Amino acid sequence: MRKLKPWLLKAAWLLLTLSCSRYGQGQMKIGNHPSQIDKASVLELESERQGLLLTRISDTSAMTNLNPPDGMIIYSTQDSVIYIRSHAVWKKLLTSSALAGQGWALTGNNGTDSSAHFLGTNDIMGLRIGTNNIPAIIISREGIVHIMDSLSVAGNTNFEKPVNMRDDLGVEKTLFIGDSVTLNTVREALPEDNSILVISTDGIIRKTSIESLINHSPTAGNLSFHLKMDTVALSQDQHGPWIDSLSQKMDSVIILNIPDAAIAVRGLVSDSTQTFGGIKTFRDSLGVGLNGVPNSSFQISGNMSTATKIINTGSGYDMTDPANANIISLIIDVTNLTGEFTVKLPVAASDINGRTYTIGKTGKSDQAQIDDYLNIVLSGTDTFEDGETAFNIYNNFTKVTFLAQDGKWHILR
Repeated sequence: MRKLKPWLLKAAWLLLTLSCSRYGQGQMKIGNHPSQIDKASVLELESERQGLLLTRISDTSAMTNLNPPDGMIIYSTQDSVIYIRSHAVWKKLLTSSALAGQGWALTGNNGTDSSAHFLGTNDIMGLRIGTNNIPAIIISREGIVHIMDSLSVAGNTNFEKPVNMRDDLGVEKTLFIGDSVTLNTVREALPEDNSILVISTDGIIRKTSIESLINHSPTAGNLSFHLKMDTVALSQDQHGPWIDSLSQKMDSVIILNIPDAAIAVRGLVSDSTQTFGGIKTFRDSLGVGLNGVPNSSFQISGNMSTATKIINTGSGYDMTDPANANIISLIIDVTNLTGEFTVKLPVAASDINGRTYTIGKTGKSDQAQIDDYLNIVLSGTDTFEDGETAFNIYNNFTKVTFLAQDGKWHILR
């Protein structure tokens, strides 16, 4: 029997050792900190300047003929979409944009058409809306709205057609009238009645006696008014609200004239251009540019402008300053900047829960400015949702949205 040479045995042993180490490894770490790997990962990538580049395929027919297994991921250059193999079919990874237009979202929809889109049914069945598994509002196929209990309106309500009340109408606070009020049936005054209604300078209707009004010293205060009663008129040469009473016994008509509201004037909301002052809170839904009832707490049919600021100088921007916090989008142009640019977010206290800021980095179109980065820091004891206190943006044309909630800033990519 012929013996193998010693050097040949050593070479074979070396090849066998290398093969075992290459294919017998249970985990692999590529990139930074190769000695630190998560125990739950088979393959881990870590880098601050590089990412995972998936296989780029323009036509999946050639790969499909090879019967690829489920779970394979590829990037289609034909439609710029990531696909995953599932049940022997290539399926797109769904995104919010891919789901847009397929239903009504809990947070509202964009791009709706009030002439084509609606919430309801396409057959003869009515629509029921309820809470706690109990129907509260029923819309019949004829368009009649049935409210099973009481109707509480916190803001303004417009009715395009007459509204019939089967019972009493109760108003706990103020009733605003935009045009006129017609009383078809008014009871005749009793012999002991001695009061009338007047409108004071603040636009509020008050009761006063006829004697006080005739003597020009109304007990309700210093009023500016014009009173007309049949052919007898009592007036003051002053501008302001007035009451016209055309007395015809059972067919009496009272006309109220109330000014339109403005920044420094209380009054009615009209269909003309108006500007209001003071803080306004709506308990129910608010719609802008709609012809019907909004389908969300806040719905806009049209364009919307938000406060945006572009900064191309300096080395930082402090959003804890109230004058700097009244923006939605902040873009840092680093074309002529070098090094770190710091953006400080305000405290994510409960009084700004739900507030969002979008911060982005722009500059030259190459990778030369990757070292001119944004460093987004927090105030007080705030942290990001992962426990960190700083967030860095390195690449140009990158934008990140942050949401404040109870002392934490959540990252909305």
